[in-house]
Amino acid sequence: MLLLQERVLSCPTTCHICLGKQVNCQNLGLTSIPKNFPKTTSLIYLSGNNITNISPNVLSDLKDLAVLFLDNSQISHIHPKTFSSLKKLYSLYLNDNFIQRLDTSIFDGLPNLHYLYLQHNWIDFIPQGLFGHLKSVRHLYLQQNRICVLGSDLFFGMSNLHTLNLADNNISRISDSAWRHLENLENLYLEGNRLMQVPSNALGLLKGLKRLSLSSNQFGSIHNFAFLGLNSLQYLFLENANIQAISDKSFKGLGNLKQLILSRNELHTLDSKTFFGLNQLGYLQLDRNGIMTISDDTFEEMGPSLKVLNLAFNNLTSLQPRVLQPLVSLSHFQASYNPWHCGCNLLALRSFLLSSSSRFSLHCHSPPQLQNRPLRNVKLTEFSNCTIDTTNASMRLSSSTEMMHSNMKHVTYKPLFTSLSTQTFSAQETSTESINIARSSRGQNGSESLFEEIPMFFPPVDLASNSVSQVPLDIVTVSLKPVVICQPTTEDLHQSFYVLLCFFILSCVVISLLVCKVFQLKKNLRIPEHQGDSVLEYYSCYQTGRYQTTDPVHLPPQNPLPSPEIDLIRPLKRSPSDSQTQVILFEHSAL
Repeated sequence: MLLLQERVLSCPTTCHICLGKQVNCQNLGLTSIPKNFPKTTSLIYLSGNNITNISPNVLSDLKDLAVLFLDNSQISHIHPKTFSSLKKLYSLYLNDNFIQRLDTSIFDGLPNLHYLYLQHNWIDFIPQGLFGHLKSVRHLYLQQNRICVLGSDLFFGMSNLHTLNLADNNISRISDSAWRHLENLENLYLEGNRLMQVPSNALGLLKGLKRLSLSSNQFGSIHNFAFLGLNSLQYLFLENANIQAISDKSFKGLGNLKQLILSRNELHTLDSKTFFGLNQLGYLQLDRNGIMTISDDTFEEMGPSLKVLNLAFNNLTSLQPRVLQPLVSLSHFQASYNPWHCGCNLLALRSFLLSSSSRFSLHCHSPPQLQNRPLRNVKLTEFSNCTIDTTNASMRLSSSTEMMHSNMKHVTYKPLFTSLSTQTFSAQETSTESINIARSSRGQNGSESLFEEIPMFFPPVDLASNSVSQVPLDIVTVSLKPVVICQPTTEDLHQSFYVLLCFFILSCVVISLLVCKVFQLKKNLRIPEHQGDSVLEYYSCYQTGRYQTTDPVHLPPQNPLPSPEIDLIRPLKRSPSDSQTQVILFEHSAL
């Protein structure tokens, strides 16, 4: 009772709750920190007041204090000796105030402090040695201040620092030794500052860094070896950093990087050297960059590891399947909000995405009849004049022409001239010129023709003529007459094929059922294997007799003697009568 009375009497009257361990004095308009806190207090809430100055020794009696909330209290000045006696203080909240300057000894005497919150103040300068005695601090928050420069050895002594947040300041220069001795730092946030280039020398000292945010700066470009030394880095954020170019070896040394965010930049072109060295990357975000072209081997380096690729909100109109083919582990592909033209140029990409196991989001922008339609829902019949893959056809024709040139020299075929357009292949034995292949062209009416007529440069040679040809014999001229199949005929053939296929499958099912029935009947009629050679059959015929049909039949005893002989039913002969009948017994047995 005496202890309880002492606690009640020593509790500040202005506070809401005072139970010895916790004191709640939030949002009371206090202009100073109350006195007479219980000496066993471990947590004090003083948030939301008007405490502009904190005098010394006001908290000196609270030896057990572990958590102190002084946030959002309009504090502008703190005496250097205010916290010197709080040996057990674990978390200190000084955020959302008007603190501009901090004395170098203000945090002396806090050996157990783990969390220090100084964000959203007016701090514009950090003196050297300010954090020298905070060896136990693991999380330091300094975002949303006015810091301009990070000097050398600024965080010296914070050997256990795990997270450092310096986002949304005015930092434009960082000393090469600013983060020296921060071997255990894992999370560094520098977004929203005024950095013109990546501070490579300073970052190279952070060997254990795993997460780095450099978004919302003004880099312009990423120079070579910008992140060299960050071998443990796994998450890199470069969003909205005005990046227009990435050097060939910008990401050299980031072999363990798993996630890269490059959204909201100005990367218009991607090539094979853009992401050199990122062979463990699993998540890549490239949305809102204005990307127009992507080379075929851009993602080849990260092929086995990349699972999520975001290309939304760019300027892509087409994309070759070869760009995505190396991504064997891709599970999500986001490419919406691009001006995709759903014509023949996207037909191959559609087939590739539908055959893959990855989820994709891609909507057509043109032609008008397909606008806002998901590519996966566009039918093949809606792709006009795309019955033949000209790319694959060209590759096949080129290969076969080269084979013909190597095997049939000094042979010339007579061309077949028709009203239809033709293809001409010319090859020379000693020339390295590539083979000319007719490509598709668009007519004046907007329709695409499959072949374009190419004039023949050499007339055909008549082998039957004895005259000397003016054409060298090592030139081979081949003219091919294309076979044109109209679309309705092709559709009819497909429909007939599917009908025949269904009939064939149904016939196979019926035949299978009949075969199963036959085997089942044979199995039922088959003699058991263990009785195959030891079956003894005999037939017996008994003497005729008359039996009383109204009398019960006398059955053999319930427990017959074990004997191989057969018990015969002995007839009871009686005088003939109308109720009697003559029965001939016939027995067939098998042993």
